Amino acid sequence: MVRANFFEKRSYPRFPVDVALYYSIPERETFSNSRTHDICSRGLCLFSDRELPAGANVDLHLKMPDDESRIYRKGRVIWSRPVDDGKYRVGVKLEDPGLKPIPIVLRTLIAQNDY
Repeated sequence: MVRANFFEKRSYPRFPVDVALYYSIPERETFSNSRTHDICSRGLCLFSDRELPAGANVDLHLKMPDDESRIYRKGRVIWSRPVDDGKYRVGVKLEDPGLKPIPIVLRTLIAQNDY
C-alpha cells in the first residue's frame, strides 16, 4: 500500500533481495553478520542488531549465495531505524558506487531455485 503523502527520493531503483553479508565499522574493528533488505547501484539497506550512527563508515562484505564469492564495498550510514524484535534497518550509501544489483538479484534467484 502506498502512503498518500509518500514522495520517493531514490534516484536509482532498489531491488528487494536477501543476501548474507557481514559488516564492520573500521573504528570499532568488530564484525557483525547481517542480511540485506534491498540493494541498488548506489546503496543498500541491511538489518542490524544495534543502531548504527548516521555518518559512520562501514565496510561491507556481501556473500553470494551461488558460489559464496564475496563482494566488498565501503559505505557510509545514512539512516538507522528500529524495526520489530530489537532489530534495526540501516540505509548505507556506497562510497564506490557501481554495485551491479541485477546480477546479484539473478544470482540470488538462481541459487534459491537450485535448493
